[in-house]
This record gives sequence, C-alpha cells and structure tokens, in this order.
Amino acid sequence: MDLVNLELSKGLTSVPKKQYGVTPPISEAMATPQDYKLTENLIIAMRQENLYESVEGMKKREYVLASLNKLVREWIYEASLEHSMNEEEALSAGGGIFTFGSYRLGVVAAGSDIDTLCIAPRHISRESFFSFFLAKLQQDINVTKVQPVPDAYTPIIKMVYHGMEMDLLFACLNLSRIPNDLNTLDDDLLKNVDDKTARSLNGCRVNDMILQLVPNKESFRTALRFVKHWSKARGIYSNVLGYLGGISWAILTARICQLYPNAAPSQIINRFFYIYKTWQWKNPVILCEIKEVPKNTPGLMGFRVWNPNLNPQDRAHVMPIITPAFPSMNSTHNVTHTTLGVITDELQRAYRIIQDIENDKATWHDVWSPFLFFEKHKHFIQVKMLSNNEQAFHKWIGWIESKLRFLVRKLETFKGLQVRPWPKAIQEQDEAKDGFIFAQSMYIGLVLNNSNSNNGSSSTGVTGVSNSSGTAPVVDLRGAILDFVGFIMNWSEVENYKDSIDLKVRHLRAKDLPKHLREQSRINAKAIKASINNNVHNSVKEATSSFISSQQSTSSSNKRARNEDELTNTITRDLSLNNNNNKSQLNNVGNDLKNDVNNSIQTDSHCDNELNNISKKLKVLPLKTPNIISNDSETSCIENNCDKLKEFGDISNNYSEITDSNNNNNNNGNNINNVPNIIKNINNRQPFTLRINMSKKSS
Repeated sequence: MDLVNLELSKGLTSVPKKQYGVTPPISEAMATPQDYKLTENLIIAMRQENLYESVEGMKKREYVLASLNKLVREWIYEASLEHSMNEEEALSAGGGIFTFGSYRLGVVAAGSDIDTLCIAPRHISRESFFSFFLAKLQQDINVTKVQPVPDAYTPIIKMVYHGMEMDLLFACLNLSRIPNDLNTLDDDLLKNVDDKTARSLNGCRVNDMILQLVPNKESFRTALRFVKHWSKARGIYSNVLGYLGGISWAILTARICQLYPNAAPSQIINRFFYIYKTWQWKNPVILCEIKEVPKNTPGLMGFRVWNPNLNPQDRAHVMPIITPAFPSMNSTHNVTHTTLGVITDELQRAYRIIQDIENDKATWHDVWSPFLFFEKHKHFIQVKMLSNNEQAFHKWIGWIESKLRFLVRKLETFKGLQVRPWPKAIQEQDEAKDGFIFAQSMYIGLVLNNSNSNNGSSSTGVTGVSNSSGTAPVVDLRGAILDFVGFIMNWSEVENYKDSIDLKVRHLRAKDLPKHLREQSRINAKAIKASINNNVHNSVKEATSSFISSQQSTSSSNKRARNEDELTNTITRDLSLNNNNNKSQLNNVGNDLKNDVNNSIQTDSHCDNELNNISKKLKVLPLKTPNIISNDSETSCIENNCDKLKEFGDISNNYSEITDSNNNNNNNGNNINNVPNIIKNINNRQPFTLRINMSKKSS
C-alpha cells in the first residue's frame, strides 16, 4: 500500500493554470476523495496484473542497456579506426544507445521488450551496422535469436540479449561526432539524413515531445498503462493490422491529460472513453500545432508533413492521430473503416463498465477482461504461413502480416459482411503444420448480416440463394482472396525461398478450427457460463440479504425465510425478463458474451426470433486457395482439394458447380478463367473452391 500512496502523491498534485495543447482545458477541477479511492483501486488492480516492472527487473534492464551501449561504442570505435581516424578521433566519435517506446515513456511492464535506437556519426553506415555490428552481436555469448531485417520499411535487428527481448534500430546522423548530451528533439538532426534514419529517429523524438506536452507525467503514465493493457486484452493493439499501436494510444491519452490537467488517473481514464467513443474523426487528434516544413532551410525542405488540405492521401485517412514531433505524420494510416468500427465498439463497452465501477457495480478487471475472439465468431478466414527455414519463416510472416490489412479492406467492401481481424498470431500445433517445421496462422472473424436475405434481394457482395430452408445469403469472396494472394506473391524474396515457404488461405467454421483452439474455446465457454450463473446467483443473494436485513426488526424468523424465498424468486424472474435493466447485477464480461451468443455474434438490434432463424440457415462451403509454393501438378491439387472437402460433409453439388467452371461452364458467372493472370500463372495452377456459401446444410 505504501507504493500505491507514493504513486498517488506523485501523480495527483496541483499544477499551475496554463494551456496545454491547442485548446484550453475543459476542466481544471482538482481530484476528489472519490477520485483518489478509484485511482488507488486502479493501481492495485494493475499491480495484480503484473503491469509494473519490479525493482530488480528495472535494475536488470539498466544493466542490459549499459552493456549494449558499451558494445555499440566499441563497434563505433573500431569502425572509426577503419576509416583512418587516429585513436583520439575514434574515441571522441561518440554514439550509443537511446530508448523509445514503453521504456522511454515510463510505462514498461514486467516481461515486455525494450525498443532501442543506435545513433552513430556520419562515417558509420547502415551497411556496416547490418554486417560488422551484426557479426559482433552473433559472436557475443549473451546474444541469442538474432534476426536482422535490413530491408524493412524501418530496418531493424530483433534479438534476445541477456535474456531480454530487444528491438534495435539504426540512425546515422550528419554529424562528425555524437555529443553525450544529444537532444533528440533538435530538428537540425534531421538535416540531410535519409528517410530510414528519419523514421528510426521518430520514435525517440515523438516520445520526448509527448512527455513535454503533458501537464502531469505520473498521471499520464498511470492512465497510459491502463489503456495499453486494455487495448491488448481486447484485441485492438496492432498498428500493422489496422488498429492502434503504442504511439497512437499514448497520443490519445496525452490529449485527455491536456484537457483535464488536474484530474486523477481514474478520471482521465473515464474522460478518455467518454470523449473518444463519440469523437468525430474528420477532426484529427493533435497535441500541438503542426510545424510546417521550414522554407529556405537546406536539408529539411524535402520532408512531407501531414496536411489534408494539400495531400489527397491525408484526406483519405480514417482515424487521424498526428505525431507531435517534426515532421508530423498520421500514426494511424493503416486504420480501416472496419477496424475503426471495432475500436469504437470497444470504447463504448469500456465506458459503460467504468460507469459501473464508479457506482461500485464493477471492477477495473472487468474493463480489460480478454475479448474471446474464437468464442464470439462462427466463421473465420485462416491465413496459415508455413516454412522449413527459420530465417525465411520470420521474413515470410512479417511480410504477410504487414499486408493482411489489405485483405481486410477488400472484405469490408462487402456490404453484407462484418469482419474483425485478430492481431495475435496463433502458433500451430504439430498436427496442423502440414509437414512444415514452422507454422503460424492469422485469423479474421466473419459475421454475415442477413438483413436482405429473407426477401431474396441482394446487395454488393451478397446474394440470395433459395434452398429447402428458404433464401440463404451467399458471399463470393474469391476475388478478394485472389487479389490478396497475388499481392503476397509480389514479395521481393519469394524466389529466394520458394522451396521452403507456403501459404494457405481458407474459410473455417468454428467446429473446424484447430484442435487446440477448439479445446480452449470449450474451456472458456464453461468458464463464461459458470461466471454468468455465479454472478446472477450472487446478485440475487445480495439483493435478498439487503432487503431481509431491513425487515429484521419487524419480521419473525419464519416470515423472514418465507420473504427471502419469495424475493429471491421475484429478483431471479426480473433478471431473466429484463436483463437490460439489471446489468449492474451481472458480471460485465458475462453479459457481453451472453448477449453475443444470443445474437449470433451480431450487434444489430434484430429480434431474437429472426436471429435464431438466420443461425439455423447457416452452412458454409470451405474457402480454400491452392498452396502458393508447390511443385505438385494441377491434377494432384484438384484431388487433394476434393479429399479435403470430404471432411466438411456433403457438398459435392456445390463443388461440382464450381469446378465445372474450369471446364468452360460459366455457372453463375463464376468462370475461374477470368482471374488475374498473376494468379493463374502461379506454378501454372488455378484456384479451386473459393466460394463461401452461408447456407445451412439441410438435415
């Protein structure tokens, strides 16, 4: 408790009245005793989640950083001597390690990695960093699992150093020596540097600027620690997949701190969800005035600053959150309409629970309860990445994950289809590796909106197909999948690794998920059911006890027992008949999941009967693409697909309809010969069975 009080005393002191950011504060009210209590409970809850690094852990991080800095200084010294410098010049060249990310912001959690940047003078090249320094790392017995990615958009070395996971970037400044007191916020450091160096420097510069722009660093850190943990638990923490990364969440949190400079962390969090759940995203979130490119300043005029008035590409951004350091850019350019919708839903959910927390009807743990992705969806697209070479595997999955958002954008054009990409890659078990050594899958959840299917009408991407059960919706995703596969095949290194990598994209129903996911889903489902029942029982019991205690002075023991039975039945009946009016008496997590199950995972306000009718009609034809890299013949591919399809029941008619199109039958306009040449030419084979039929197999 002493640690909690110490943190509260640091974070809740008054600050002078002044404007932070681009607008005046909304409120300068000081924290109330209730705010103090909520913040105290928040910090306790976060410590229970192991969101704070221990003293020993921080000491180890400091030791690891000092050791890495020493290694970098040795390399720069040796490289300087190679450039014909004398020993004194080589020693004074400077350079070293700088941190960014959660460590630099002061919100590092136990077990998290460290983001680092190597800054070197101009005579030290990036080529030397990825050759000589890499060799130095590989020779160090304290370094394991070194993975260089020199061709990445921002080149990086991933490694484990002294048992600590680390990401290491490189920046070569246009300076003859690097001073020990280097100010990373000095814009002159960007003069005449290449784009990769500018991007590498950006992390440190943005982090330092954020800390300068918040009124109370400790309150900001406490709130940000919560927001990051919540977003990860709810599956919306991933810049590459179209959600938000660490920088974006930090900027959003910092802006709320500017608007409520004297608020306690608990109130900052409350206002965070209240404001952003209804934010009009045509308005960007910015922490300070955007600095324009300086005119007539050699070395800086080539930078591009985010400006929707000048740049059409910037106007198209869905959720602009602008970095404060020059050159300002949108940290969320990957966000799509789909992922924005998911983020908004999660913001609204969190705000509802936080209101309950303030009324003592929920806990902080309820806000960050994990989103059970595989329990909440019935249909998925699986993108399975396989390889027999570890180095190739890491490059392969990095490439595919960075492009998966383009598939999401294709899928979201189908008006009748809701999609939710899951940002966490799933390691495949041995039985699902298809003979490969390394296998990992990404998943996209699918939900079909059946609003047009009952009358046989259609919308973009969705058509009605009549069967014995009525009209069922059909979604043809072949075009989207083929475009994505073709895009992936444009990888510059595909020829180098074509014998050791593979990709499989297919549709799966929940019952066809890999065994380990199905087993975990069953465990989660049982836990959810038990949690709901337990919380309903406890709510009834508490309400009953409260009522009975007020009657003790006027009722006999027998009458009290009879009243208790009657009241228990009444409350139980009310809870079951009017769930919405009794949310506070149920566990929030249980409510969310129970409602999702009842609504077939849809959030629309359809009546239960209609949804039940829809779910009865659901039956899916497996979506499958050919192995991209394979030496099998086309005939073998067809036979293998046919064998695989047998696992999914009697779909021979549908399969014949699709495969007949390869024999010049243009059934339903789905002639496979119309696919792009880039797809048709992959190993001289054509894709098969790429249609999802969202109709339930008749019993």
